[in-house]
Formats: sequence, C-alpha cells, structure tokens
Amino acid sequence: MRSRIPSFVCVVVLLAGGAAACSSGGGGSSKPLTKSELISQGDQVCTKFGTKIDGISSPSGEVTDNTPPAQVKKWAAPYTDLANILDDEAAALAKLTPPTADSASYAKVVSDLHIQAEYAKQAAAAAKTGDPIGVQKALASQKSSDADSEQFLTGYGFKVCGT
Repeated sequence: MRSRIPSFVCVVVLLAGGAAACSSGGGGSSKPLTKSELISQGDQVCTKFGTKIDGISSPSGEVTDNTPPAQVKKWAAPYTDLANILDDEAAALAKLTPPTADSASYAKVVSDLHIQAEYAKQAAAAAKTGDPIGVQKALASQKSSDADSEQFLTGYGFKVCGT
C-alpha cells in the first residue's frame, strides 16, 4: 500500500496511495490469476484510484497542534473523500483472485487498505470537531499500519500499488 494522503500531509497510503495501495482478498474470479496478471490488473486498479485520490481538493498546509479549529474543520471533507476512495479501491482489488500461494498475503493487503480507510474516517471525524490532535493521531496510525503491505506489494513486483 502506499501512502494515501498525497497533498494532505503526505501521510498514508497509501495503495493508495496508497496511492494506490493495491490489495485484494481474492474472491472475484474462480480461477486464480498468474502473478503477472495480478500485478498488471492490480496496478490498473491502483492507478485509477490513485488518480481519484490525487484529485481530492484539500486545504493548504498541515494539521498541527496549533492549527485553529476552524482550519482543522476544513479537512473533514477531504478525509471523508479519501476514506470512501480507499474503501472502493479495496473492494475493486478484492475482486482479483491472486495465485493460490499468495492468497493470504494478498488478503492481508486488502484488509490493510480497509484499515487505512477507517483511519481516514477517524481523521475526518476529528476534523469535523476541530480536533487537531485527533486528526494527527489517526494519520499517524494510518501511516504506520500500511508498512507491511507496502513491503509485500513492492517486493511482489507491483509498480503502482505499494508505492
């Protein structure tokens, strides 16, 4: 998964960005894809959703301890948009069926992408209340949660997913 908050503080995902953090639980088709097919199709999904993430309009600057609540609240919509895109990306990647030997690792990547979305939702909820510390905690958790998936994806051979 790759860091999914590009112009937003460069924090997550992610696969998302993350950006397109690629992942899949592997349940879409009945016949497993080859490794090269999984990489090709997964990177296409990650490119599509990475473009959507890059298109999220966000306020300038970062949320810091000293960011005024009114400014923090401006981040609620972008983090909500990010969460929705990450969930959609995970669903799209879950439709891909990885090679049998890679099913467990790939399923974890998809699960991790959903976790990334949950942290983005937490950041959005904190932003709605003007809580800069809550936003920072959610983003820190989001960033640390995707390291294993990023390592798997880049080591597996993905070019877009995991970067």
